[in-house]
Amino acid sequence: MEDGGRATSDSLEGHWSFDGKRTLTMDWSNTSEGTKEELLLLPSWDWELGRHTLIFTGMNEKGISIWGKRISD
Repeated sequence: MEDGGRATSDSLEGHWSFDGKRTLTMDWSNTSEGTKEELLLLPSWDWELGRHTLIFTGMNEKGISIWGKRISD
């Protein structure tokens, strides 16, 4: 997996970085929220597309659950 790229979520846009192990950092500093989230990165099966993919999950400092999946190659 490459290190760094653009991330989008509904109306948010930010950047991500990967530590090479299991931690994915989402940086939303260019938004009104201005937050960084450290999430767990895991291999998984995308049942919608019928292929292997990567998912991320965690909880932010407000206690809100965060999750998503990689949707591009």
